[in-house]
Amino acid sequence: MIILNMPYTMDPLESFSKFQHLKGAIFLDSNPIPDLVWPTGTGRYTFITALPEDIFIFRNDNPFSFLKGFLQRQKKNHHPDLPPFQGGLCGFFSYDLYRFLEDIPKTHADIDFPDCCLGVYQTVLAWDHELKKCYLMSHNQSQVGDFLQILEQNILKQPVNPIERPKIHSDHTKESYVPLIEKVRQYIEEGDVYQINLARRWTCQLNYLDKRFDLYQLLRKKNPAPFSTFMNFDPTYILSSSPERFLKVIDRHVETRPIKGTCRRSMDLAQDLCNQNSLRSSAKDQSENVMIVDLLRNDLSKVCKSHSVKVPALFDLETYQTVHHLVSTVVGVLDEPYDLIDLLTATFPGGSITGAPKVRAMEIIRELEGVARGPYCGSAGYISFSGAMDTNILIRTFCIHQDTLSIHAGGGITYDSSPEMEFDETEAKAEAMLKTVGHT
Repeated sequence: MIILNMPYTMDPLESFSKFQHLKGAIFLDSNPIPDLVWPTGTGRYTFITALPEDIFIFRNDNPFSFLKGFLQRQKKNHHPDLPPFQGGLCGFFSYDLYRFLEDIPKTHADIDFPDCCLGVYQTVLAWDHELKKCYLMSHNQSQVGDFLQILEQNILKQPVNPIERPKIHSDHTKESYVPLIEKVRQYIEEGDVYQINLARRWTCQLNYLDKRFDLYQLLRKKNPAPFSTFMNFDPTYILSSSPERFLKVIDRHVETRPIKGTCRRSMDLAQDLCNQNSLRSSAKDQSENVMIVDLLRNDLSKVCKSHSVKVPALFDLETYQTVHHLVSTVVGVLDEPYDLIDLLTATFPGGSITGAPKVRAMEIIRELEGVARGPYCGSAGYISFSGAMDTNILIRTFCIHQDTLSIHAGGGITYDSSPEMEFDETEAKAEAMLKTVGHT
């Protein structure tokens, strides 16, 4: 592998602006900013990759068995002193891939999102924000020159202008969403499930197709988060400012960090502290969090070594621009017979955005939401040739296909849920995204 030391002072966002128009260009953006400190173990690395040697796009085909074989043929040595994404697969998995993992029919899709888009990347530009170092790593010598040439381009920095306000359609108003929550509570009362993650959707037609990267820059400013990403799989784009890690693997050590429990931020400091304390002490949110932690412990136990699955952190409070979250951490050690694709299929989609028990929860989501989620609540990130992986949960995300943009927000419904408060939680989660497209 070719390794070049690059100046850490290069700005990742400005650097990616030189790649963003290229099909297959991906920005895995930890978005380190002075005003917010990301939780320990997150936000250390930022990656840019582009010029894929191939792009795999799956529609109505199961990608997992293909990817398992592909990665087995592509194994490369891991360099432990370098950032962990050292070339490999990068892209997204849509939520609706559940149908290849469980006996649940496909949900009606009114937007033609692919089920999965993954590029094969030989060259990665990586920032290590902890060590203040930057590297260009490549398994393709000729591509190194291409990357350097692109980085040397002088592009006039344009101001990020406000986005022209589109007409946004919401699938559910309060009057139509609250009865769905009551239906979930009925299912819980009847013993079908313990909780359901129920989502709302907003859609609009884009009249600024050349402004997707501007839209991303506005989103990351309004809702900074450590698992952000911009992915150009033209005509499909993912613009995410996700705060949630799905799966991280280093040296077969697995970590997942489910979010369950959310409340609004307040501009008033005293009220904001009050909101934090209410979230910390909320029996409903703690109960919801524990159910998902147990679900993920069970999922990890399918492929991790016996007794290695542990919960080192429960109910940690994390603060973001518009909300506070309760976040737990579940870890394990991948057992020898299993690889990264086995781990992915054992856990996908993430339990924090389905409910418990998982399969019945997904059946009810399909019934009540009525349309396919697409990339929302799926996962985006990298699977390195060297055996490392890091992926997010695709929440706080603009999903774009051709000229249609979709926004989702949801929350965990339990029997103790207040329908009005659950509706307000979706409004709080969607607020930054709706403001970004000029809706409020």
